[in-house]
Amino acid sequence: MRLLRVVMPAAALESLSDRLTEDPEVEFWQVWEVKSRFSDGHAFASVADRVAGYTPRVCFEILTSNGHVDELVQLFSTCPMCVRGGGMYWTMDVGTTGEF
Repeated sequence: MRLLRVVMPAAALESLSDRLTEDPEVEFWQVWEVKSRFSDGHAFASVADRVAGYTPRVCFEILTSNGHVDELVQLFSTCPMCVRGGGMYWTMDVGTTGEF
C-alpha cells in the first residue's frame, strides 16, 4: 500500500472528491484545510492572502495500491486548478493497515 498526499488550491476540492469517491482502487481518502506559504504569482492568491502571508489550500491523503499511485498522480496533473494553483504531492510506503 502507498499513501499519496496531495496539497492543492481549495477550488479543486469538489471535483477531485467526486473522482476519488468513484475510484474503486482507492482504499480510503480524507481531506482537510491547510495553510501554506504565500508565493508571488500564485494563480488563486487574493489581496487578503498577500496580507496574511499564506494561501488557503486543501490536503488530500489517499490510501491506494502501489500500482495505482501513478494513475492518481496523472489525474491530479490534468486538473487545471491543481496545475495553475501550484499543487504538489508526495508518497509514503505504508507498512501495515487495520481497522478498529
